[in-house]
Amino acid sequence: MAAIENHPWHIQWASNDLKNDEEVVLAAVKKCGLVLSCASRELQNKKQIVMAAIRNYPLAIEWASDKLKNDKEVVLAAVAKDGRALEDASLELQNDNEIVTTAVVTHKFNFWQGQNKDIFSPIGEQWMEKQVVKHGWVLNGASLRLRSNKQIVMAAIKNYPLAIQWVSAELKNDEE
Repeated sequence: MAAIENHPWHIQWASNDLKNDEEVVLAAVKKCGLVLSCASRELQNKKQIVMAAIRNYPLAIEWASDKLKNDKEVVLAAVAKDGRALEDASLELQNDNEIVTTAVVTHKFNFWQGQNKDIFSPIGEQWMEKQVVKHGWVLNGASLRLRSNKQIVMAAIKNYPLAIQWVSAELKNDEE
């Protein structure tokens, strides 16, 4: 146990019994949230363990159980620290207004890099449209449909001129 407390990553070489020991895993994830990836499936389903991991490393939500990826409190805790955690939330919570708003505000520009820009359902797309108009920098994460909509793009550029870099190729060639 002392070895794992001092060097949390040593849990990867530990026995399955230790990887399933709540006290050992909790101590490890408190120091290094990424260690959740080594925990047993049973402990990846324990809210206390996952929340401790997320406090330390918000992207540890990737290794949480599907049940906890659908737990609003857990997902909100993760996206409040790193908006990219939204990618691992359940589809239902990826369309939750409070969670998406928190994710976008938390991570701003870096949130969308490397992400699937079509992550949102039509409800999320409507929300996204409002956010693009309100905060031009959000155009970076918008779908091609929104980045090709002249009215939306003009509103985004009006409040954030650098948003022009995310406009669709078709609109970039538009002389207006």
